[in-house]
Amino acid sequence: ANTACCVCSGGFPSYRNPSSSPSQPSTPSPSQFPTSSYKPTSSQSPSSSPSSSQSLTTVSPQASGSYLQHEKNALIALFESTKGETWSDRTNWLSNASTCDWYGIHCSEEGVVIGVSLNSNGLEGFLPTEIGMLNNLVELTLSDNVLSGPLPTEIGLVRNLFHLDLGVIDLTGPIPSEIRLLSHLTILDLHYNFLTGHLPSEIGLLAYLDSMYLRSNYLTGSLPSEIGLLSNLKMLSLYHNRMTGPLPSEIGLFSYLDSMDLNTNYLTGSLPSEVGLLINLRLLSFYNNHMTGILPSEIGLISGLQDLWLEQNSFFGIMPNEVCVLVDSNVLMSLYADCDEIYCPCCTHCCVDGGNCAISSDF
Repeated sequence: ANTACCVCSGGFPSYRNPSSSPSQPSTPSPSQFPTSSYKPTSSQSPSSSPSSSQSLTTVSPQASGSYLQHEKNALIALFESTKGETWSDRTNWLSNASTCDWYGIHCSEEGVVIGVSLNSNGLEGFLPTEIGMLNNLVELTLSDNVLSGPLPTEIGLVRNLFHLDLGVIDLTGPIPSEIRLLSHLTILDLHYNFLTGHLPSEIGLLAYLDSMYLRSNYLTGSLPSEIGLLSNLKMLSLYHNRMTGPLPSEIGLFSYLDSMDLNTNYLTGSLPSEVGLLINLRLLSFYNNHMTGILPSEIGLISGLQDLWLEQNSFFGIMPNEVCVLVDSNVLMSLYADCDEIYCPCCTHCCVDGGNCAISSDF
């Protein structure tokens, strides 16, 4: 039951739309950037608040001329390493104007750089190590450019960062373990790159993390059990990688999780019963893996589940009645399974021969 994907097109899947599609985070406008400090909202805060020594101070107590020159040098390094002269918009860059007036740069009231937003701006080259010199940044978004090479370990020096978006820029190499130092990060978006290696266990130290988008890379290895420490996570997107091994039971610790999408990997083992603890989940997708076993009845405890995609695995037995109750109640709107291996009278879509899916009424 693990042949070609029934919803694939070419080399990459043509992903179906969930009944209630989770939205990608939007980039804040300059007016939304904090002027002095940033603290997560109550919905983002971990159960234990950070100590005063962990406060996200985004303004250096000494915003001196030498410190501002230090930041300017880092921005110049970014410009030079990414062929700044060919950017789509390079207004005021390298001019005598304040760096706060350079295109894509956002500053605090004191003139300290707290945001760099250069998405889709024709950057080409690599991320310089000097990026770590911008240690008051709260947001770094450089998506949809061409910045090949590894994510520099110096990213760990940007400890006030809460939004890191480096999606679709051709990054290579592993996710550095220094990611653990970004202890106030809420959004991590590295999707559609060429990242390799294991998901570092240190990622579990990102206690404020709300959304993690790592889909469409070449990540290998199993999900570390430490991922369960991300108690504030709402969005987990790891589909279309090369991850292996069973799911850790610690996934049941994601009490706020809204969407878990791990389709198109090489996951094995059974679906742990702890999945029933994900009481806020709306989307659960494991299709196109190598998972096996009987489906746990605890899935039926996810009272708000809207999309459940299980096909192209080796599950067997009977679809739990508790799941069918969700379908009959018009809560679970989209249920895909391999109906030649699982007896599923309530499936909205039945798949046979490893991926030929059709509306169940056609069977």
